Amino acid sequence: MAIGPAAEHAPTSGGPVQATQGQVRGTIGHAGIIARGLSKRFGRLQAVDGIDLDFEPGAVIGFLGHNGAGKTTTMRMLCGVLPPTSGTISVGGYDLRTHGRAAARVVGYLPEGSPLYPELRVHEYLAFRARLYGITQPAHAIDSAMDRCGLNDARARIIGHLSKGFRQGSA
Repeated sequence: MAIGPAAEHAPTSGGPVQATQGQVRGTIGHAGIIARGLSKRFGRLQAVDGIDLDFEPGAVIGFLGHNGAGKTTTMRMLCGVLPPTSGTISVGGYDLRTHGRAAARVVGYLPEGSPLYPELRVHEYLAFRARLYGITQPAHAIDSAMDRCGLNDARARIIGHLSKGFRQGSA
């Protein structure tokens, strides 16, 4: 996820993700990612328990912790893929519940197994994603993304034939 400084939010006890006073604090009121009282339950399982996070714009973050700590659940909530049971999330100054599409335009999330169409060429996949997100100048956005991710040499290559690093850059 591209937005804030690296932080670890995993308890050592095997329980749900839970922030404590002093963990991951940044400038309040910025246009990065701000979560307050973020919780997620799956039935009786408390996967994430009341965390507060501040990630400033432009930084890159990653969560470290053991299996089942709530890292993926937290990331999915912060990206708007999974609604929280309680709490609030602001991404790029947008409330995620009420302005999810606008928030999605300002955050990037790269899971380990990134969803790609292996039969498409890199530029075809990026054009497809640009249409999904309603990018108004897709050619410019694609060229810019390819420059930033070092994909210019792979522009016309089929995604399924790329190395893992190039596939992740394409995602």
